[in-house]
Amino acid sequence: MNWKKTLIALFIMIPAFAVCTPNIATASTVAGDQNRDVSFSLEIKQVPGNLAIKGLARNNLHHKIYQLQLFAVVLDENGKPSGNEAVFIGPASLALDQSQQFNLTLPGNLSMNARNIRLEYRYHLPDYAERYWSWTYGRIMITPEGDSKS
Repeated sequence: MNWKKTLIALFIMIPAFAVCTPNIATASTVAGDQNRDVSFSLEIKQVPGNLAIKGLARNNLHHKIYQLQLFAVVLDENGKPSGNEAVFIGPASLALDQSQQFNLTLPGNLSMNARNIRLEYRYHLPDYAERYWSWTYGRIMITPEGDSKS
């Protein structure tokens, strides 16, 4: 195995950890920090029958990321996915310091009683030879009680 690829994988594949303190009814928070790969600014609102998550995803890496995808997943009281999820597929590429707005809507019946919402993201990074693509993952836990887990 190439030692450069191993080092790059160790530093790039570290998941983004965040501190956010939203109230599910109406919330505005910043998740992630400028030292992470992707940071988020979120607003969470209860709308009739649904839970709406609006936000901004920002690329903090020193190079482009490709095919940013976001997944919002409602977790039950045991921390297991409830089956309610929303997906956002971003632009083909996102340059350094470039931001992308996103909107996610979670179905209402389970999301209204959600104990946790997990915002997951992934994106592609080409290797230096640009022959192979690999996914880089991260996740943010949003809890109504105001504490956050990564």
